[in-house]
Amino acid sequence: MNAPIETSFVYPYYQLNKKSLFNYSKKYHLFLSRVSAEFVFYLQDEFNGLYIYFAEGNFHVKNEVDNRNIIAEINLKSKILENRQLIF
Repeated sequence: MNAPIETSFVYPYYQLNKKSLFNYSKKYHLFLSRVSAEFVFYLQDEFNGLYIYFAEGNFHVKNEVDNRNIIAEINLKSKILENRQLIF
């Protein structure tokens, strides 16, 4: 699944949403581990997916299981437009 990136603006946040498909749960968990490691110095919450908070916003990674495939939904909110594209 190569879904397009959806963008929107809901005051005061720019929002970016994307879905990605993982064939194996190991790949999905490796993805989460790498994302978490990349933002190790930021506040993180692993309840109901992975939340990472930064000064201008946050992003959330959650998943759905569909036919043994894992669909990861990535939602990013940022007050600064450049940050959202850089983080994503």
